[in-house]
Amino acid sequence: MAELTIAVLMISILSLTAFMQYLGQTDEARRVACQRDFRLLREALRLYNEDHFQSPYPVNDASALYGRYLSAVPKDPWAQEYVIDPFLGRLLSRGADGVLETEVKGLVRADGQPELPETSLVNDDLVETFDALGTIGCVVGAAARVFPMDEGGAPVDVRTGVDAFGLSPDREFAVAVVGGGLELLKNFFSKLETQSLGAAPATLADIAVSPDGTRYAAVTTDRKSIWIGALDADRTKVVPFNLFAGSEQLSAPSWSKDQQELAIGTDRGEIWRIVVGAGAQKTVLTSDATMDIVKNAPSWSSDGKRIAYASRTAGAIGIVSPTGQRPRDDKANIKDVDVSSFAPGSLGPVAWSPNGLKIAFVTGGSLWIVAPTRAKDWNLEVTKNSTSNLSGAHSLVWR
Repeated sequence: MAELTIAVLMISILSLTAFMQYLGQTDEARRVACQRDFRLLREALRLYNEDHFQSPYPVNDASALYGRYLSAVPKDPWAQEYVIDPFLGRLLSRGADGVLETEVKGLVRADGQPELPETSLVNDDLVETFDALGTIGCVVGAAARVFPMDEGGAPVDVRTGVDAFGLSPDREFAVAVVGGGLELLKNFFSKLETQSLGAAPATLADIAVSPDGTRYAAVTTDRKSIWIGALDADRTKVVPFNLFAGSEQLSAPSWSKDQQELAIGTDRGEIWRIVVGAGAQKTVLTSDATMDIVKNAPSWSSDGKRIAYASRTAGAIGIVSPTGQRPRDDKANIKDVDVSSFAPGSLGPVAWSPNGLKIAFVTGGSLWIVAPTRAKDWNLEVTKNSTSNLSGAHSLVWR
């Protein structure tokens, strides 16, 4: 009898082990299937965003992708719809329990009520980023500070004693002005590497690296001259030349997509477009900018169609096209972005996100992010005054 009991017990243990292995294999197969769907949805969203520079993805499911971008809308391995978080750029599956434990801004239930995170002992949501948020950089006091957004945005001071700092588009390096000299900075988040580029051509206050990473544009500390420097193939030295000198005080520059022009703010409240070449021909786009040179530094969007700046209107981010008009295809969507309801105080510098769907700006010593088409609904305060005071920040860039 004892032998029979032992045999039954062993069979039960083996059966349970086999069943658990089966469940494990099934769960793994479902995770693999989910990752496959994520890749499909990520590519569809990439194509959507290329066609819709002016608008972030409008809904929290894949319905807007059906037809042009997806021949069929997939469901997750548990037969539920995937959730899309267009602001933070996340794809989500509710997982086996069918409960969404991850907060998604703007998500509503079928009855129109907000869908809030549920309480659960285990958060089994599957999450994947479809639109990398990149890195935001600026100068605060005398420190070059970066916010690695894909890693949660916690600030990292990468170099002290910095007068100016410009990130490259690929985030592989930065050009900084340190003690009157130019430095190339690498490996911001591990062991920082610095390399001298020689003496700066003048005392520089703000610097911006071109979209292809081969040149920089900088304004002098007296805010009256703009210098252009060409990095050599090995990035070991620069060949600078004076592009422009005038009587107006100038803000930090921002490069156009084709690298042929710069957007500059002035102490007259104007935003200029300056040709990078002989004669430095300039065009006045608007006179609506704030008079503060540090705060009205413009930012040229990655698609080349829009320039954002701190507007003279309190609590507003101005947006203008390179022709000085509203972008023709914006209809009612792209206009001055009213951020006064959640961002009190005067605005500091602004910066477009790499995909042109969001804008970062500084106000009240904090860094904020908004989606320009829905500024009152989609906003995210990235830092708090108590943890990262950004008062007086300049050279703001998002790569």
